[in-house]
Formats: sequence, C-alpha cells, structure tokens
Amino acid sequence: MLVLKDSRSILSNSFSKKAILVSELSSSRQNVYAITLFLRFLKQDYESIYSQRLYFRIICIDYAWASTHAILEVLNLDDIFSYSKRIFHMAEQEIFEPGERTWIVSCVSHTMHRFSRGMKQLFKDKTYLNKKELCFLSFSLLLNSVSLESIQIIWTNIVVFFLSLKRHEKFENAYDNLRAFIKERPREMCEELEKVSLIS
Repeated sequence: MLVLKDSRSILSNSFSKKAILVSELSSSRQNVYAITLFLRFLKQDYESIYSQRLYFRIICIDYAWASTHAILEVLNLDDIFSYSKRIFHMAEQEIFEPGERTWIVSCVSHTMHRFSRGMKQLFKDKTYLNKKELCFLSFSLLLNSVSLESIQIIWTNIVVFFLSLKRHEKFENAYDNLRAFIKERPREMCEELEKVSLIS
C-alpha cells in the first residue's frame, strides 16, 4: 500500500489528531509503472480542481526504486541521476536549494531492512560470514551520518575493507577505523561490535 498523508496534522500540537489521508494506492503491482500512473492521476485531479501545481515538500519512502523513480518523474520532472547530483552539491556546499521541489527521504528502518534482505544472499557464502555483522553496522553508520564529509570518510573505509582481496596496511587501518566509528555510536551498536572478529 502506498499512502500519502498531510504532515501538517502530524506536526500539530494536538496529539489526538492523525495524519490526514490524501490518497492511497492498494495494489500487488507496486512497480514504477503503477506508482507513476497513480501519481499522475493524483496530480492531474489536484491541479484541475485547485488550478495550482501539486508538489509535496518532503515525501518519506521505503527505499524502493519504484517509488523514487515515480516521484521524481511525476512531481519533479526529474531523473534520479540529476537529482542525486543536486543532493550531492547541496550537501557539499551546505546550502538548501529553494523552490517548489519535492525532496525524498527514506525511512531508516525500511532502508536497513531492504539492505539486510539484499545482503542475505551474499552471506550464504561462508567466506563472507564473519563480515556480516560489521557490514550491517558499517551501513548503519552511513544512515546516521549528518554530513557529506563523514559519509565520504566512512564510505572510503567500507570500500577498502570489504573490497580488498588481501590483508594489508590499508585493510587493517580501515577495519580499525570502522570499529572506532561504531564505538562512538550508542551502546547497542557497541555490544554488536563485540561479535565481530577480524578475518583472514
């Protein structure tokens, strides 16, 4: 189910209010075509009634490609590559681009869930089993990063550690760095870190 809600009631001081349902799509076909069609009809109906452009300032999604693609195509008349470059530029310059544009954020829980599901196939190979916990913890570091600089540092260490074919100095340093970053996080992550051991 794809549900669009009005966040103004969520931000209201009255906790008894629930988010106002704007529209919903209930279908077993939640692919790019189905979601794009749903948004096109919603946009067309709204603009024909109110004579103004429909856009949502922020849409929170479940890290699905279909949702991302459809939202950018219909609401922003944009593609994911130019949108990604724009986000990178904004983060790099620490500026916010004004205008009536829809910005996409991903639910951390859904993002982590999709990532975990995607990695399960890889971890069926016992060669990578000992890296499993560190992989999940490292990805969670990216999700909790608040600056482009920290993302670049964490990502560089992830690439060196997980893509190195042999153990070498950079590999060892990347491993130590990732463990240090994780130890700075809440206690739950530190407890999970104790399960991780360096592998050959």
